[in-house]
Amino acid sequence: MRRAPLGTALRLAGGGRGAVATLGVLLFAAALLVSGAPKAVEGAYDAAMADTLRRASALHTDLTVTMSAYGGGRAPSTVGDFAHEDASLRERLPGSLRGLVTAGHHRLELPTRPIEAGTGVRRSFLGLVWASGLQHRVRWVAGRPPGAGGQAVQVGLPRSAAEELRVGVGTTLRIGATSALPVEVTGLYEPLSPADRFWDHHRRARAVEYVYPPGPDAQMERHVMGLVADAGLPGLAGRAVELTYSWVLPLDPGRPDARAAPGIPGGVTEFGGQIGYHSELPGTISMLRTDLPRIIEAYLADLRSASAVVHVVLGALLLVAAGVLALAVLLLCSRMERPLSLMRARGCSLAGIALTGAAVIVLGALPATVAAQAVLWFVPGPAVPLHTAAPAALALATAAGGAALLAVRHRVPLPEHRGDLAGHRSGPVRVAIEVALVGLGVTALLLLRARGLNGDPLLLLAPLLITLAGAVPALRAYPLPLLLLVRLASRRRDAVPYLGLVMAARARLLSAAPVLVLVPALAVSVFGAGVSASLADGQERRAWSEVGADARAESAAGFPAGAVEKVRRVPGVTGVVPIQVKRTQLAAYQEHTVLALDLAAFRELVGDTPVRAPAPPPAGPAAPGEIAALVPPELMGQELEMYWGGKITLTASAPLEGFPGRGGRVVVIPADPRFGDPALLYVRGADVDRERLAAALGPGVTLTLRSQVLSTMRAAPLTGLVQTTFLLATLLFAGYAALAVVLALVITSKERGGALTLLRTLGLTAGQARRLTLVQVAPVVLLGALTGVAAGLALPLLLDPLLILRINE
Repeated sequence: MRRAPLGTALRLAGGGRGAVATLGVLLFAAALLVSGAPKAVEGAYDAAMADTLRRASALHTDLTVTMSAYGGGRAPSTVGDFAHEDASLRERLPGSLRGLVTAGHHRLELPTRPIEAGTGVRRSFLGLVWASGLQHRVRWVAGRPPGAGGQAVQVGLPRSAAEELRVGVGTTLRIGATSALPVEVTGLYEPLSPADRFWDHHRRARAVEYVYPPGPDAQMERHVMGLVADAGLPGLAGRAVELTYSWVLPLDPGRPDARAAPGIPGGVTEFGGQIGYHSELPGTISMLRTDLPRIIEAYLADLRSASAVVHVVLGALLLVAAGVLALAVLLLCSRMERPLSLMRARGCSLAGIALTGAAVIVLGALPATVAAQAVLWFVPGPAVPLHTAAPAALALATAAGGAALLAVRHRVPLPEHRGDLAGHRSGPVRVAIEVALVGLGVTALLLLRARGLNGDPLLLLAPLLITLAGAVPALRAYPLPLLLLVRLASRRRDAVPYLGLVMAARARLLSAAPVLVLVPALAVSVFGAGVSASLADGQERRAWSEVGADARAESAAGFPAGAVEKVRRVPGVTGVVPIQVKRTQLAAYQEHTVLALDLAAFRELVGDTPVRAPAPPPAGPAAPGEIAALVPPELMGQELEMYWGGKITLTASAPLEGFPGRGGRVVVIPADPRFGDPALLYVRGADVDRERLAAALGPGVTLTLRSQVLSTMRAAPLTGLVQTTFLLATLLFAGYAALAVVLALVITSKERGGALTLLRTLGLTAGQARRLTLVQVAPVVLLGALTGVAAGLALPLLLDPLLILRINE
């Protein structure tokens, strides 16, 4: 018999259908891990990029080209001129940006000027804006849309702004201190969709914007933009006034591609360089405004951290899955051991044996591969050819591995061996593998310390190599404690512990195979639990730092004393600290925010929270009329003066690195009644109802709750990806660990069965046989569990601070 027919493979598969089915199920799971998990991760990366772009203001993410004319330059004056320039700009977009940019708009803007007549509200400013498509984004609620106009420019105003400025339809305003420009209000409108990202570029055309200009005694100003229709564009463009021409090329957050993100900053730089010298319109200068590179760089930094964590977990999962799959192949080969040995003895070639075994494996792998390919279509994420080909490649690799194993095992016909009579000596192959694992683990640790996880992508496997390197000494030392326990058990009258420990110490290396699955499984699970706990703690601290308390309320108009008392009476509120706010220039023409508050009350408010309240200034004599202040470090040693209800001299008593819930340059001084009403409230109360608190605060207040900030952080895609990955990985690790133990028991059942049969003839009862099996298996499971937990606890110490997940901002 030289060759085995296909029918032989079918009969062998039918005889070992349980092992074939087990192999098929494990192949299906492994194929989904190899192909579906990376695809889902890529989809999560895209979702994270979309979330990053969507949460950022369109004012920062969109590409805005601004132009100014000089020396008689020919500037656009019609809708067609603007459209032509828009098309010219889009032709210059680099390939890395062209697929992300969607339809935008262009505008002509006259900056806000003081309203000299037509309103009784002081410090009010009005500007004029024409934007393509703006008239289709508003609903007219009074009057009519503006037209071409004549001597006066016809505009429409947002209804809320008109009510605040006390301006009605038909009112004529005059703006500008010199050469006043007449503006006629023809109608009032409301935005159709205030959440439209278009309005990020036209906030003053949606509602009044409150501005605190720099200056020694500056007061709050109200700025609003009046809408000019298409018919009035030529008249506005022809006026000899300072005009700003803009073209907005918006990014579509619904079309993200995380793989293209690294090329975006370079593309923006290239586009900006082209804009700087393009000459489509002679006599003009253009420049590009966008914060997109900074946003993308921050996203990529978060992505690198999250990717490192996810790839470590996926690498461990693939390693564990490969180990369990190898056990399933061993199980199937052991089921085919006798018939294949008989075929070999009857003259079947070694190639025929290997092909027959490979055919049996393919019979189990083929349905699993087809099922995995079908499920893969439903996994969210971008389609990558490597993901599609992975299931078939995995099936072929499994079949090839099984064929090679059978060829090695049956190279000699009818080999005779007894594995239950004595311990096994280490062969050169095992020694070489162990030395290689230890060497790879040490090398990986040294490379991590030198280069970090942002170096070679293969270094992402370093934590696994370190874990496996730690498992080698455990496997080597495994028989030694068992031999000590054997000596103790030999003194007992019950023979079961002695026999079980002896059989465990003399077992083949295959009996210890679960250790190679349990160690990485438990190590990564314990490591993941630590990272998840650290992430949750970091999010909690970040939320406290961003808000400064359980709630923070801000009002441009200030909070009267009655409003503060109403907040104190809201159910659940346990403390309120009012803060007076002043924005002013203190030194080097830099704007600072001065906070006047009772610092002792604020420290008491946040005393038992993660918020780091600034320490009070050191006590000391102060000159008459001077106020002790906490200032940024760069202001220490300077004389500072400001106007706030009069001239004030500040004494820089101590440096201030920052104030909870406030960004930028902050100065802290004691509260004073002459500074007016507080504009900022810090509220303590864990279970405060937002609706009741908002009702007590009144309209026009910006309310920020710490619980909502924390929920937003936890809902961030990258954070959710890491948490979900650890949760699913822990469940899969538990399943694979149990499977590894069961498969190892089934594979070695023949060897154990021979020994148990002999012992049963000598009087061993059925109950003692079960206890004997438990005693034999328990040391292996205990070894894997202890080693895995120890490795999981050691990984953060070895990797910190190499693997730190940044909280998504």
